[in-house]
Amino acid sequence: MYKLAPCVIAVAVLTGCPGVRMLPLRDLSLRAAPPLDAPLRSARRILVMPFSDERGGTWARATATSHIPVVSLFHSGEHFYYPEQSGALRSDLDGHGQMASGALESAMPDLITSMMRRMNLTPHAFTIADGGEYDYLVRGRLRTTRYSVHSSVLTGVLLGVFGVPCFFTDYYLEYEVELYAGADHSRALMKRSYRFSGSRTGGLYYNAPSAYGLFTRSLEQTLPRVVQDLAVAIALDGHG
Repeated sequence: MYKLAPCVIAVAVLTGCPGVRMLPLRDLSLRAAPPLDAPLRSARRILVMPFSDERGGTWARATATSHIPVVSLFHSGEHFYYPEQSGALRSDLDGHGQMASGALESAMPDLITSMMRRMNLTPHAFTIADGGEYDYLVRGRLRTTRYSVHSSVLTGVLLGVFGVPCFFTDYYLEYEVELYAGADHSRALMKRSYRFSGSRTGGLYYNAPSAYGLFTRSLEQTLPRVVQDLAVAIALDGHG
């Protein structure tokens, strides 16, 4: 059983624990990306399949210092390899808490098709749940999602009231996307990997530990690149 970092508990005590509503991952509100140039736009039907999950069997792991008496007061840390299922994606909307949750591999098709439509790649992007015939097929592999929280309970207790940071968080994302023409799945027209790495610091009364900001930023930075690369591959295929 993994426990919350000491600073997280302190923040909860100081700020209170109001009701939190659930937000499905597929409904994440991501920042809009600029539309594609006209030559890259298409009327083709693009089916985006659920991603395969290749993140492994480890759900979370504590750092060695977390298990050492006294030392853990100076530093403790945890790594979460399925952050969207660990309760780490909390945010506040209009003064109300919300928790994004779900399986990222299942949400990726909805997030990608939404970005395709917003960037004007095609109005005919859909997921397997929608059904229908397609001209292009998109598959993906989810390689890594790692959210890490490092904290110091002594710093939080002794200096946190003065605004000194007492925890440090970072998030790493890596996934792969492939594009196929029609029913021919023997040769990928495109195969690319996408990566994101970001971090932030926080204290007792600011930047409470949450992966939400880093998580959404990772998608806002990588999904437009996915759509751009797909658009170029489709245009080069000569059927756009």
